[in-house]
Amino acid sequence: MELSVLNACQGKVLVTELDIGEQVLESGIVLRDDNGTTRGVHSRWAKVYSVGDDITELKVGDWILIAHGRWSRTITVDEVSLNLVDYPKGVLAAAKERPEFLGLGY
Repeated sequence: MELSVLNACQGKVLVTELDIGEQVLESGIVLRDDNGTTRGVHSRWAKVYSVGDDITELKVGDWILIAHGRWSRTITVDEVSLNLVDYPKGVLAAAKERPEFLGLGY
C-alpha cells in the first residue's frame, strides 16, 4: 500500500474502498446502488487504511465490516477517499482478505 496521506488517531480506524454504489459480483450479478433508501440500511465492508496507535487487532490492508451509520462522511485527500470509523464500537467483523461476497453486510 502507498504511503498514508492521513493517520488515524487513538480509538479510530481510517478506511478506504467502502462498499457503496453499484457493485458487480464475479458472477455478473449487478447489485444496484441502494444508498439513501430503506433497503440501504445495512452494514458495509471497507479496507483498513490506517489504525490508531492503541489498536492492535487490526492491520493496514485488513477488511472490516462496519455497522450501518458508524462511518463518517467521505473525505478525499490526494485522490484517496477515506472514512473514519470508531473502534471497536463500529466494527462488527474483520477479515485478512476482501470477502468474495460483499453482500454479507445485508
